[in-house]
Amino acid sequence: MIRLSELIGKEVVTESGWSIGYVFDIRVELGRGLPKVVGLVVGAPGLTQHLLREAHRRSPTTRSQGAVPWEAVLAIESKVIRVRDVGSPEEEREEI
Repeated sequence: MIRLSELIGKEVVTESGWSIGYVFDIRVELGRGLPKVVGLVVGAPGLTQHLLREAHRRSPTTRSQGAVPWEAVLAIESKVIRVRDVGSPEEEREEI
């Protein structure tokens, strides 16, 4: 079992190695019965992380922020959460 608080601050990385960002919130669906996790809200690291660790600067392999559906989570590791690959922002625009 894992505590939701343990997910906050973990880096979210796709299967191909793209960094989507860091978990800063968790989406939970409330209803009948137990709450259900439905997604992770990810974004760029906070100011403290920028000041303490230069390595967190955005790089060509960093994706834009947004929400990741819980179904896309493949593995929760000690420092990262691995998720399924998603199309690049350019590919997503072409589909529209």
